[in-house]
Amino acid sequence: MSPGAEAVGVDIESALIPPRVAAFVLREGERRRLLAPAGPYTARDLFAAKEAAFKAMNCIGTLGEFLFWQIGLAQAAGALSATYRGETVPLWIGSQADLSFAVAIRR
Repeated sequence: MSPGAEAVGVDIESALIPPRVAAFVLREGERRRLLAPAGPYTARDLFAAKEAAFKAMNCIGTLGEFLFWQIGLAQAAGALSATYRGETVPLWIGSQADLSFAVAIRR
């Protein structure tokens, strides 16, 4: 566990995220601002980010009520964050041609 962390979420994605899935999981503004070419991320990167945030924030909602695609993603000053019900966690993404890795830490 990370010192001072209440929870850590990690996700690794190797599958390509089809446009239809990206349209469902990512909000319109997230797709417009964060996906390439406007933003630096792929759909797989952002899918992994939402999954990692979901794992770090899993105690906020009850089972069946809190779904990972309800998490909002935003970028400010080059830093990516995830928000759900007023709680925000920072995100870090690493990616290669065939793999995306995301980490979220809730303090």
